Amino acid sequence: MEHTQAYKALLQVAQKNGTTLENVIAEIEKGIRDAIATAKKENNQAALDKWKEIPCAGEYPTAPELITYVGNQVKNS
Repeated sequence: MEHTQAYKALLQVAQKNGTTLENVIAEIEKGIRDAIATAKKENNQAALDKWKEIPCAGEYPTAPELITYVGNQVKNS
C-alpha cells in the first residue's frame, strides 16, 4: 500500500462520516499521540517497540504512514 492509497481510504472515511479529510487525519493522529504517550507513561516497552516499527518522517507516525504500514502488514501476512 502506498500513501496515496491511504489518503483515498481516509477520504472515504471522511465522506462516509460527513466530515473532512483533515478532521479524520487529526482525530487519528491525536489517537496515535495519545497511545504513544500512554505507553511512555506506563513504561510499556513492548508497545513502544511496536510503534517504533512504523516508518515515519517525524517523532510520531502520521495517519497515512500508519494506514500504509498496517495495510502492508496485512497484505504481507
